[in-house]
Amino acid sequence: MLIYSPQITSRLRYVFITIFKDVLAVDVGFTDDLDEFRKSTQHKINYSANKIDDELFFQASTLLFETGIK
Repeated sequence: MLIYSPQITSRLRYVFITIFKDVLAVDVGFTDDLDEFRKSTQHKINYSANKIDDELFFQASTLLFETGIK
């Protein structure tokens, strides 16, 4: 499964790997390259502000893009 986000952070990786790889046993890859995402024939998830095509879409939250502890 390919996961697209305009910014790949440690938090984003952790959440998606925990849910998909550790819990559901699905291999995941990450990309911030929109062209690569669109051309991919894998199952795809879009984690960003806007829907791209007909992929599974999750509206991005700023929490996974933060770097500090608040």
